Amino acid sequence: MIEVHGLSKSYRDLRAVDDVSFDVGERQLLGLLGPNGAGKTTLLRMLVGTLIPDAGDARLQGCSVRTRPTEAKAAIGYLPEKAPCYEELLVVEQLRFAAGAHGLAGSRRAEAVEQVSHRCGLAAVLHRPVRELSLGFRRRLGIAQALVHDPPILILDEPHSALDPNQMREIRSLLREVAREKVVILSTHLLNEVEALCDRVVLLSKGRVAGAGATRELSVAQRAARRFRMRVRAPEKLELDTLLREQPAVDCAQVLERGDRNKPWTLDVVLSGNQADGSTLFDWAVQSNCRLLALNEISSDLEQVFGELTEQGTGDD
Repeated sequence: MIEVHGLSKSYRDLRAVDDVSFDVGERQLLGLLGPNGAGKTTLLRMLVGTLIPDAGDARLQGCSVRTRPTEAKAAIGYLPEKAPCYEELLVVEQLRFAAGAHGLAGSRRAEAVEQVSHRCGLAAVLHRPVRELSLGFRRRLGIAQALVHDPPILILDEPHSALDPNQMREIRSLLREVAREKVVILSTHLLNEVEALCDRVVLLSKGRVAGAGATRELSVAQRAARRFRMRVRAPEKLELDTLLREQPAVDCAQVLERGDRNKPWTLDVVLSGNQADGSTLFDWAVQSNCRLLALNEISSDLEQVFGELTEQGTGDD
């Protein structure tokens, strides 16, 4: 449905998007994740046709954004971070306007407005002015405008921005429903929303792809090291973190709680190497005359991967 090949865009000396490539298949919800300034908005603007790429191309349902921009745009429903609305219009009038802008007229427009207002939970506010809507209903209205012409592809830029937890849950439920039948690209810096919603994730940092894959598997794919938390009772004057760092399989040993004669040590230890696992730390404890009280592997979550892969991604979009 969406094929992105080598998209690049610069603003004077700033390389906002640098050789980005990825694919999105049917009925997939892709999370475009990255810190502020990573290039997410610039990338989306090239996909929806409001910016011309300096290099590369993207195909939406087989239509190039360079050579067939009109056909490519027709396949998209787009919600920018600040959804454009006329404050003085009623909600139903705003939806009619959006439907008309997509070429719908007469009974087709009326039917489209009725369907999308019901789907997006706007029936109760259809005859209220846009200026009186809460932020949650404004987001629903923005999504409804993007869906009113029933496009196969939905592209959303920070749809959860500034929402409270209840509003976020409502929008999350709506997007899950939409993703059952459409391709959805969701740009965000909210890790919990990506983990809750997305099938796949593309991590951007400084305009480049820093990581990509299935949301649940990305941490495994991006990091071979394994993390353990251990509680150890050790002989006095034994510096466990120093001893651990001297072990070939130990990348890092961090003291969370320093031990003494009355309490055990608590440490986080990172192991590397294909053969390194919990037994490595068990054997070390025995050889060091330490009593191992607890040893638990800490799974690498998306937040950890995000930090490791994008910690240098700063700047302005």
